[in-house]
Amino acid sequence: MMVALLEKTMLVVQPLGLAIMTIYAYGLFRRSINDLWILNLIMGALFGLEASFAMLSPMPLADGIIVDIRNLFIGIAGAFFGFVGAGIALGLGIATRLAIGGEGATIGVYGMLVSGSMGVIWAHFIRPRIAQNILAYGVLGTMISGHILVGFLLPSAVWANFFIGLGPTLLIANIVGAVLLSFLIEREQRLIDIARDFESQATIDPLTKLVNRNTAVAAFANLPAPRTRCSGQTMICIDVDRFKSINDEHGHIRGDQVLVDVAARLSSCVRPDDILSRISGDEFLIVLHDVKQDHARDIAERCLTAVNEKPITTDNVAIDVSISIGAVWSDGRPNFTAFREIADQALYKAKALGRNCVSFEVTPVLAKPQQTQVA
Repeated sequence: MMVALLEKTMLVVQPLGLAIMTIYAYGLFRRSINDLWILNLIMGALFGLEASFAMLSPMPLADGIIVDIRNLFIGIAGAFFGFVGAGIALGLGIATRLAIGGEGATIGVYGMLVSGSMGVIWAHFIRPRIAQNILAYGVLGTMISGHILVGFLLPSAVWANFFIGLGPTLLIANIVGAVLLSFLIEREQRLIDIARDFESQATIDPLTKLVNRNTAVAAFANLPAPRTRCSGQTMICIDVDRFKSINDEHGHIRGDQVLVDVAARLSSCVRPDDILSRISGDEFLIVLHDVKQDHARDIAERCLTAVNEKPITTDNVAIDVSISIGAVWSDGRPNFTAFREIADQALYKAKALGRNCVSFEVTPVLAKPQQTQVA
């Protein structure tokens, strides 16, 4: 009796312990891999290897018929890593079971197909409808246990031993394992999402969703040199004209919406590799990289037109908005602070000219200041 209990315990504990380690590996992979398809492929492979490992230390039920918890790992792969994860896990699991062979190989393959399918169905149709996590995880374990019904395909001589002797053990192992593994996976997902939210808040302006000043400065420092002698870099400083009056007349909520719309209109004018940032309040900054002087001037004029050509409507109120632009083009590798200072001077000139216009300057190379070494 004790020997049988120990065998059933080891049937579950060893593979499940390795699977828990795999979940922490998942945390590392998800932090470093942005391509979801690749991540799902890797995790499907890992859980497929877990299923294969489970089959290498099974409990023999009869000649050529083995019992293990491979289906738990196949189902988890389908539940959390989609069709890709389920497909890879199933491929490895099926290959291992067929390689082991025996009378129960085909039935074992059917069981894995059931569990993988149940995991995918749970993810798409069941999980979104159950708010309570423990209940949702328990349902997943129960659905994965659908592979037990494939036991009816076993020879009649081993039915009783399977359903009475091992069926309850598999059901409990699947439910407990699903609850534990699902909790750990979703916990890792939440921790990563929280970390990414903090990172986003440190780099992204929460109102306009543009990069903030610090991010713009860092991105500027990493820009490569222009590819041709005719190309250079342009910095564009932009102020919303009389923005305080907009806030005073229409309220800060509508004023915020004006900034959001201005950001969207400016975004439509720049190239994907350009830097567009909200520096503060109603001030925006654009860095055009590897751009010719005439093209830079055209982009600055385009930004002016995009914002000024029609009112911004918020809460059914049309607000006339204009911007002033100061831009400077250089053919070298300028220092950010010196570059912005000249762009700011150009912006002041645009305001002095009556606002709602572009002041465009051309300056020679602005060398980066030499760093003084302290002995």
